[in-house]
Amino acid sequence: MSFAPPLGPGRSPVAITLERENLRKKKYRWCYLKDLKRPREFRQNLRVAIKVLISEAVKRTLLQASAEKRTVYRKAFEFLENGLWEGGLQVKKLRGLSNKTVLEGRLGRSERLLMTLGRDTGEDQEPLLLAYVWAVAEHDRVDARARAILPENAPFLSFTAWTASELSDVELEALDASHITQEPVTARVNHETGAQKWFVLDEKEWKRLLLYSRGDFDLSLYLTPEQRDLLRTPLPVLVSGTAGSGKTTMAVYYLAHPRFAGRSRLFLTYNVHLRNFSERLYRSLVCLTERTDDPPPDFLTFKELCFRLLATDGRSRFQPEREVDLNTFQEMLRRLPAASKLDAALVWEEIRSIIKGAKPQLDARVLRALVSKLEAGMEGASLAAELREEILALKRLSLAEKAESVARRLMGLGLREIASDLTKHMENRKAALVRVLQALAGVVDKHEADFRSPLMTFAEYERLGHKRAPAFLQDRRQIYEVAEWYQKGLEQAHQWDETDLTRAAIRALDKAPGAWRPYDLVCCDEVQDFTDIQLSLIVRLPNRPSDLVLAGDPKQIVNPSGFRWEEVKDLFYDRAVPVPPVHHLTLNFRCVGSIVLLSNALLELKQRLLGIRSDERLDDWKFQGRPPFLIEDVAPDELIEELRVTAPDRIVLTRSESDRDLLRQRLDTELVFTIREAKGLEFATVVLWGFGADPAVNAFWARMLSGDAARLHDAHIRHEINLLYVGITRAQRDLILYDGPDASSIWSSPLFEDLIHRSSSMAFIDEAWRATSSPADWERQGDYFMEFEHYRAAAECYRNAELPDRMARARALAAEKQKDFESAAGWWDKAGEPRHAAESYERAGKPGLALPLWDKLGERKRADDCRVLQLEVDGRFAEAAVAREERKELERAVENWSKARRHDREAELWERLKNRTKAAQAYLKARDFANAARLYLKLGRKEEAARCLEDAGQFETAMDLWGKLKMPDQLLRCAIRSGDPLLIGAAHESRGEWKQAVE
Repeated sequence: MSFAPPLGPGRSPVAITLERENLRKKKYRWCYLKDLKRPREFRQNLRVAIKVLISEAVKRTLLQASAEKRTVYRKAFEFLENGLWEGGLQVKKLRGLSNKTVLEGRLGRSERLLMTLGRDTGEDQEPLLLAYVWAVAEHDRVDARARAILPENAPFLSFTAWTASELSDVELEALDASHITQEPVTARVNHETGAQKWFVLDEKEWKRLLLYSRGDFDLSLYLTPEQRDLLRTPLPVLVSGTAGSGKTTMAVYYLAHPRFAGRSRLFLTYNVHLRNFSERLYRSLVCLTERTDDPPPDFLTFKELCFRLLATDGRSRFQPEREVDLNTFQEMLRRLPAASKLDAALVWEEIRSIIKGAKPQLDARVLRALVSKLEAGMEGASLAAELREEILALKRLSLAEKAESVARRLMGLGLREIASDLTKHMENRKAALVRVLQALAGVVDKHEADFRSPLMTFAEYERLGHKRAPAFLQDRRQIYEVAEWYQKGLEQAHQWDETDLTRAAIRALDKAPGAWRPYDLVCCDEVQDFTDIQLSLIVRLPNRPSDLVLAGDPKQIVNPSGFRWEEVKDLFYDRAVPVPPVHHLTLNFRCVGSIVLLSNALLELKQRLLGIRSDERLDDWKFQGRPPFLIEDVAPDELIEELRVTAPDRIVLTRSESDRDLLRQRLDTELVFTIREAKGLEFATVVLWGFGADPAVNAFWARMLSGDAARLHDAHIRHEINLLYVGITRAQRDLILYDGPDASSIWSSPLFEDLIHRSSSMAFIDEAWRATSSPADWERQGDYFMEFEHYRAAAECYRNAELPDRMARARALAAEKQKDFESAAGWWDKAGEPRHAAESYERAGKPGLALPLWDKLGERKRADDCRVLQLEVDGRFAEAAVAREERKELERAVENWSKARRHDREAELWERLKNRTKAAQAYLKARDFANAARLYLKLGRKEEAARCLEDAGQFETAMDLWGKLKMPDQLLRCAIRSGDPLLIGAAHESRGEWKQAVE
């Protein structure tokens, strides 16, 4: 190659000398790079910093390549990282909306690298030149390979080039603007690209790549400016992000940030899928870094956290089969005729998040114990934090006014003021603080009954405003009565729900605060799903309340729960922590723009009807995509026939369970869900079936859309809009709307009509719904459903993937979820998991079927358990009782002796168990009146003893006892029963009845 500068007229010798010196440096740089020597001063000579970004497809290519092949790739990329390309570079300027220029660089005889160039600014606002590497393709199959790798996400790679040229040994910064055509990662594009993740590939990441062999591995994403700003934000951090905005990823990036290296960290979420996704992402990011061997963060669901806080004996109360969730509650509510017209999901959310979930945890004994510690001279942040929680709990109860009055009278401050500066008051006004706390404990004692109930009082519930509890404003008395009925049913059946578990975890923390080691950082995702009582526990998990990252999306709430970021901010305000602003991530990378625009229209409608909320903002989008497709003039049977062929990443959603069940039957598939069930799920293509088919729904929406909403319930408005929002945003790429042959009038509204394409053509359905799928695709879809506990759908996917064992396992879990343990056992057996099969047979009350499985597993004790259980199932209670006695299971033996009607043996065992009352009762059943009398005498129950003595024929002793009890009528009756004239005469004589005595 030649670096000689061109000589032209009018060029001064100085200019020529300077240009030659610059070219000499460039040549020097090329030579060093070819020898793989890279002096830093050469990179510093670049006017613009260079960053190399690779797509998901290129990352996959590099990870799947052999070690030797990776080394070859590294040499080529090393030039690119230094702003250079050695060898041939074909420049293709494409026909298309954006007139992109694609650069094809030769990697050798058989491969090419496809890239585009763009500009951006770095973290310090320095200019960047970005090389976007889309694919690595075979030299003679570039177009075919590009279509195979990125058929939807990068269709422009196969566009026709209207100009093409060849460059050699190129400096990227020297290329003119016509070569730099890639838009920034946040810029909107139309149809030429789809959703892309871009990963930074620099020297540090290459070191990891060259060492990689197998397992979880990921590169760092190239972040948007707002994401970079977020990671620089000091704690605490509040993040409100729409689906696809990267809020969960940002929470994980916080955990992986170098400033938290080696510190204790927790990622907390509500669902298993997010926990697993986040744990995998963290492992992938730190793999083969200096943090690989650091203790990893804990990744827990909220339920797992509660069980970790409970001691072993405390967990025994919370058996999985006794948990009540929404599905169980719906079954319970069907048995309550008065609630037949209520929406079970709405009522459940009102009880869960308000009536039960907003009742603070408060215990006078805990408060007094903390005051005693304060009086004894104990100090420190831990004691202050515990006292603060008790004071703040008082602030949210019906006796708040009385407690507030006591605090102001004795200390001149309100509860919130005391709590916010508690450490200072402990140091400077300790005596006054102790007096206030003792008085508050007295107030709590007087209202102990209110605190024992897990429900807030009706007065507390009624006092809540429409923002805090927007649902059922006119029906609170009825809903409260349902809540009381529900709680009573739980207690009678020894069942529990998530709020009961939360309270038990808080009690465990109160009893042994020293046993809990707080975290240095807690990142909590899906915060909108947590109730007040759960948030009060979460804020106690870190060392300081400020060491929190809370992320959520209020628009994902289907049922009005009253969640507001303002309530979350109060957690910090109450604890004297500077209240952080809410950071909004509004760019949706996952859904196409047409779906985002439709969801924004819904938000605008909500704001028009209910007012603007600061925590609900319009989303932005990057990829335009095709508009939602409204099918009309098509019969249901015709559309069902088209949908009968299923594929991964395609789903049908309904608003009602009846439509869901009908479509599951007609389509012969489990891949149909209600909108509520699909919350949190996402698919490439979604069919929203029958959202506006109901005339009542149509009428309600007509009033909303016309602005005639003055008499409509705010909670109902919010529910309808949120329901549709969740339904449409489950689709990432294609949304198909269908209400029947006649489309709902909802879609004819000026708000929606320009955002939707209406047609009766089935061609679009055929294109969007049908897809070629491999067993691996079905397996991934099955894994996805498993993490969300949609087991029947997962089983269908595994069946399509030809994975019978995993299908059987999913069916077993589905049966367990329905409490059909006998069916579950059969599926566990087919899945090759005999232990689970045996346990399910036991839970189904079929110990005889579990017995051979335990024998086969060599579990002698479990097998013996089943033998005894089978005796009980067969009604052979005497044999079972003997077996229980031999196993020292005396209480179970007692039950069996009772069922065998061997009350004598039952009584003997009760005596051994030192339960004289039950022993006496058993002796009575055995007609062993003498022993019953003996025990009643020991218990001091002389009347029962006297009666037993009578029944035993010990009349004289019984009469003596009746006499001591001064009960002459009973004494006479006893004498008459004896038939002994002497005893009868003595009885009359004791009563002064001389004539009868003589007779």
